[in-house]
Formats: sequence, structure tokens, C-alpha cells
Amino acid sequence: MTNFKEAFGANVKMIRKSKGITQEKLSEMIDIHPRQMSKIENGEHFPSAKSLEKICISLGVSPRVLFDFKIDDFDTDSSNKNISLLINSIAKIAKNDSQTEFIKLAADALSNKKSLNELYLVIKGMLLAKK
Repeated sequence: MTNFKEAFGANVKMIRKSKGITQEKLSEMIDIHPRQMSKIENGEHFPSAKSLEKICISLGVSPRVLFDFKIDDFDTDSSNKNISLLINSIAKIAKNDSQTEFIKLAADALSNKKSLNELYLVIKGMLLAKK
């Protein structure tokens, strides 16, 4: 199971990518070393309160958005649950049934759990960008 720091970092990464900001640019915006930003996104470190505030401002989100995750959403042992969450998320953004079916088949074909989790984060980012 993924821990809190990993889930937080994955959420920051998903939001950053959905906004089209590179990791290097975000680290520059919040005045930290790119390696430190990488460690935050990978769950190795947690940002200071000052950096957390700068992340929110730079990404244009409230702290609530950064912490809007469930640890279980990132559990690599629950791929069936993630597939289900993924399909439900896709249904919200797909323009037609054929798009939904295509992405559903692609998700079902994924055998690598890490790839499935990455795809799930991308879909969550698409939903966030749509708001």
C-alpha cells in the first residue's frame, strides 16, 4: 500500500502535468532544487509549509485540492479497483461511447500495475483540468 507522502506526491505530479508545467519549472516557481521536487513527487520527502503554500499558488489550487486523495486510490495491490475507478472517470470525460470503449479496452489490457496507476492519475488530471 502506498503511504501518505507517496499519495500526496502523486497528486502534486498529476495536477502539475494537467496544468502543463514541467517539474523543473515548478521547482523554479517554488524556489527549491529540481531534485527536491522530484523527491516530493515520488513520496520520498514532504514539502515544508512554506513550499506547500508556494506549490498551491504556483499550481493555482487550494490546499484542499492537493490533499484530495484517498490512500487506497494509490494502492498498487488493488488493480481491479483502479480499473473500475478509471472506467468511471473516463465515462465522465469521454465525448462518445467509442472513445469510452477504446480507453476501457486499453485499461483492461494493462498488465503492469504501475502503468495502470499512471493512467489513472492522467485521467484524474484530465478531470481536474476540465473543471
